[in-house]
Amino acid sequence: MVPVAWRMIVEAKGRFAITAIGIGFTVMLMLFLLAVYEGVKSGAKTYVLQIPAQVWVSQRNSTNLIKTSSFVPVPIGDRLRQVPGVQSVNGILRTIAPAEFDSETVTLFIFGFDIQTQIGAPKIISGTANLRTGEIILDNAFAATHNLELGESLQIQGRSFRVAGISEGTNLIVGQFAFATLNDVSELLGLSEVRSFFLLQLEPENYQSVLEDLRDTFPDLLFTPSAELAQNNVAEMEIGVLPILWTIVIFGSITGATVIVLMMYTAVLEKREDYAMLKAVGANQNFLVKLVLKQSIIASVAGFTLGLTVDLMLSPILSTIIPALLMVFVWQDATVVFIGSLAIGILGAWASLRTLRNIYPGEVFRA
Repeated sequence: MVPVAWRMIVEAKGRFAITAIGIGFTVMLMLFLLAVYEGVKSGAKTYVLQIPAQVWVSQRNSTNLIKTSSFVPVPIGDRLRQVPGVQSVNGILRTIAPAEFDSETVTLFIFGFDIQTQIGAPKIISGTANLRTGEIILDNAFAATHNLELGESLQIQGRSFRVAGISEGTNLIVGQFAFATLNDVSELLGLSEVRSFFLLQLEPENYQSVLEDLRDTFPDLLFTPSAELAQNNVAEMEIGVLPILWTIVIFGSITGATVIVLMMYTAVLEKREDYAMLKAVGANQNFLVKLVLKQSIIASVAGFTLGLTVDLMLSPILSTIIPALLMVFVWQDATVVFIGSLAIGILGAWASLRTLRNIYPGEVFRA
């Protein structure tokens, strides 16, 4: 049966190629959007997870870093240090401010951290995190997008900041993080005796009991484990950006599937005499269905392979052209798309069943 399927594919290689390419483009679109989806999720949680802190302390209802504000008085940090089982307490301060350079104005999420402890500093890929007054760390995607390099300057609220470091893992796609000293961010915010978050390290052996004590002692504060805060960030992004991506994935899949089904249906019509010949020599309906199904599956596998290959080849090129575009390919998404491409092929074969039933062996003898 397989040789028959392959022979029919070779005889109509042009149509087979068009079908495979059509599936390939559908797969490419789905994988691309899913990679962007994973990139958004990764960007929303990477910074939180790379900070050496077990618990983030904030005002009540300040459940994430992206769309909530938190102002905790500095003296609270001293009180937190006095709780048995708390090993370290470090504060960071966040503000959102426009950065101006070369006639451009772009909004940044700016975090101030303690340059002595370095808790809250991002992962540096060039330059340094040992900042001095008037220095700033920029996200790699932000710096590449706006052609900013180490040593160059930008204006934030009338103050000049020199780029001293470039970070990674700080790209939200819809915005980027920047980092400066606590004093500089305090001046930008206009508040000197507050912190947005306190980052805690607790005794590992007593983690849960210490966390419960903290929650009982400070009922007006929110104590969020790092993993939970990271998930809160992702959930916040899912409310805004991610539904749009999913909508495009779904409509793209429907459009691609419709085109492929029509092409498979047309392919059966073009090979009508061949199927009539097979019926004339004794092939039953099940044989013909399996024959069409195998051709559809071969086209689906070829299309998936093409789409995956093109995506993997284009990914680094797109990242260079659009630095803020963060794509993360995971095997789970590839598996789902592969199953989806097989489903498209099976759907195409199913659409041809009625045509196969209406083919009569005597058609082969038509003039």
